Amino acid sequence: MHIPKDMVYSINDTRPIHDRKRTQAADRNRARLIALEALAFVFREERLAARFLAMTGIDPTTLRERAGDDAILAAVLAFLAAHEPDLVAFASAVGYTPHEVGDAARHLAEERTDSN
Repeated sequence: MHIPKDMVYSINDTRPIHDRKRTQAADRNRARLIALEALAFVFREERLAARFLAMTGIDPTTLRERAGDDAILAAVLAFLAAHEPDLVAFASAVGYTPHEVGDAARHLAEERTDSN
């Protein structure tokens, strides 16, 4: 039996539902913001951009068309998370901790899993 994440969240959280939904929306927006910053970071460096495109198989046209999609954003964060030096470089360049970047990646991945 599959239990949606928001139901598990509501069972364990005593805040009013509207507060939980607001928090979930803020978390999603923060994860997307971090991922968009990561996308810009990756494509500022030719080495990273070439490796990202090669490893994901995403072509530049598709990337331009779908840059704001959660699937693309999750892929960018997963790409950085897979190579610690790049993750640390990104996190320190934009003022996040690697943990915050990892949380954003997990949040976007969960959003994609929950919507399927």
